[in-house]
Amino acid sequence: MNSSDFRKEAREKLSGKWGKSALIAFIYVCISSIISLITQKMGESPISILMLILEYLITIPLAYGLTDCYIKIFDNKEVSAFDFIPAGFNNFSRSWGVTLNVLLKMLLPIVLLILSIIIFIVGGLSTLIFSSASASINNTTSSFGAVFIIGLILYIASIVLLITWSYYYQLSQIIAIDNPDLTTKEAVMKSKEYMTGNRWKLFCLEFSFIGWAFLAVFTFGIGYFWLMPYMLVSQVSFARFVYGKNKNETPIEINENN
Repeated sequence: MNSSDFRKEAREKLSGKWGKSALIAFIYVCISSIISLITQKMGESPISILMLILEYLITIPLAYGLTDCYIKIFDNKEVSAFDFIPAGFNNFSRSWGVTLNVLLKMLLPIVLLILSIIIFIVGGLSTLIFSSASASINNTTSSFGAVFIIGLILYIASIVLLITWSYYYQLSQIIAIDNPDLTTKEAVMKSKEYMTGNRWKLFCLEFSFIGWAFLAVFTFGIGYFWLMPYMLVSQVSFARFVYGKNKNETPIEINENN
C-alpha cells in the first residue's frame, strides 16, 4: 500500500461520518484554543506557570481521547462529538505514560538541540562583541566565529535527528489504544519496532496532505476541521497496515537488526 491507498481507505471509513468527524475536531480545537488563550492572558504572572502546567495536564489526555475517537470511527463504532473528553481523562495516566516514555526516548536529540542553541547564542554574541573591539583581538573573534559555526551545524544536525527519531514513535498512541494489555513503555517500544524501515512511508503519507493544507488556508482555516480527521484516520490505516491488525492486508515484517 502507498499514500493514496491509505487516504482512500480513510475516505471510505469517513464516508457518511465527515460531519461528525469535523465536529469532533472543531470542539477539540476550541477547547485547546481557549485553554491556550487563558494561559497567554496570564502574561508573566506567577499563576501563568500553574496555568501552563494545567494546560498540558488537560491537552495531552484530550489528544489521546481524540485519537481514540478516530480509531473508533475507523472501526465503524458509534462515537459522539464529546466522547474524546471522557476517553482522554479515563485514560489520564495512560496518555501521560505514553507522552513521558516518548520524551525519554527523545531525550538525546532534545539535549543536543538545547546544547546547540546555547553554543550558537554564545558564539554569536561573543563574535559581535569582539568584532567591535580593537583589531588586536582578531584571533579571539575568529575563535568565537568558529564556535558560532559549530553551534549552527550542531543545531541543524539536532533538528534533523529530532525529526527523524520522532517518526519512530508516531504510532505510540494508536498502539496504546489498540493494545490495552501493553504497558505505555511497551507501546512506545512497539512503535519504534514497527516504524523501523517505515518512517519514510509515513513521512510520504503526511506530506501528501500538503495540497489539502494549502486549500484549507483559503477557507480561513475552516477546512482544517475536515482535514484533521482525514489525516488521523489515514494514520490509523497506516498503523493497522504496518502492524497487521487490518485483516485485509499482509503484515509488514520488521527487520529487528535495524
